[in-house]
Amino acid sequence: MKDDNNSYDQDINISWILIVSLSAIFYIISYYKIYETNIFIYIGKYILFIMFIFGIYRKVKKNLVIHYQFIFFSALLALSCLLNLLYVVSSTNLSIITSLSNFIIYFITGIVAVYLYPKIDFSLFKSILIIYLVISFLFIILPSLISVNDSTSYILNNVRYRFTGPFNNPNELSQFSVIVFFISIRLWYIFSKVPLKILLIITAFSSVYLVYLSQSRAGIIIVTLTLIAWFMIKIYLIVPKKIFVSIVLFLSTTSLILLLLLLNLSNYNFNLNLNEFSSGRIANWLRIISVDNWQTFFFGIGQKEGMGSHNGFLEIYQFYGIFGLFIWLFIIIRLLYKKIYANTLRIYRFSQISVGIVCLIIIYHMFEGALVSIANVSSIYFWLELSQRN
Repeated sequence: MKDDNNSYDQDINISWILIVSLSAIFYIISYYKIYETNIFIYIGKYILFIMFIFGIYRKVKKNLVIHYQFIFFSALLALSCLLNLLYVVSSTNLSIITSLSNFIIYFITGIVAVYLYPKIDFSLFKSILIIYLVISFLFIILPSLISVNDSTSYILNNVRYRFTGPFNNPNELSQFSVIVFFISIRLWYIFSKVPLKILLIITAFSSVYLVYLSQSRAGIIIVTLTLIAWFMIKIYLIVPKKIFVSIVLFLSTTSLILLLLLLNLSNYNFNLNLNEFSSGRIANWLRIISVDNWQTFFFGIGQKEGMGSHNGFLEIYQFYGIFGLFIWLFIIIRLLYKKIYANTLRIYRFSQISVGIVCLIIIYHMFEGALVSIANVSSIYFWLELSQRN
């Protein structure tokens, strides 16, 4: 009987690894140029996501308890989606099938983020990260590095030559690379063996190199902020606190002076166009928030309306209006509060790093979309990390 149980557990583990691996592969290659219109890949990644969620449910179902807070939250989320569905179908040209699919995507993402992901123990979470990193290295880092010298992997965007790798556009490459960077950092603080740490450093630097080649300003900013934060933490742990405060004041003052000089020079030597610097994002943001009627303001339009917001929060607002945005902000704030509170009870370095990564990803999604998405490695990792208490 004991051997039968061991065999059963081994089968579950093998099937779990297979599901997570295949789902990660499909999530990534669905953004490849060669699979852009492949219906098999498109449908397959959603089927595999359902299998991924079902696999998590089987592993955490003993710890699941339905309480009134979950019922209240589910009702609010369903109400937001339903109001959007009714308004969009009756007032726009968007089909009921498209609206219903958006309804399902957002509702499932919310339920999973609040109900399932927080029940994942650290061992299961670590196994998902390891699989994601291996798959990401094989299907993001390696193919991209191999095609660095291929001229067809570059596009001219305004005056910038931007590297796309195997993906449709450079922003997709950058977003995937940023997530690989964060996962590498997360695992670096978990593993203790030197060979593994070296491999993680190589992977992290490779992802930073790809972000640089993609010329994604959002990606470059977030990587720079991460390195600055890491550097400041190192200084804080090494030098006396008074010296640390002096260093922070000096760097802050120097940065402020340089910024003022830059702004002063911009008045004479060049035009500092923030909209141009943001690749048109600011103009898009202003168009998105300039609504015509109160129904659109409250319930959204159920789609991107032909323009990429490049902002995860405005993307939610576009789809589900201010009502839906407040619900999702409540979800994020609630999960982040619980995460921070749980980590104040611990002294583990990797727990503090986890909070930092979540905050940096939130900042990143102020400049890129896909904050709420299923069958997307970037979004799944964010919600998994946000829900973790370790």
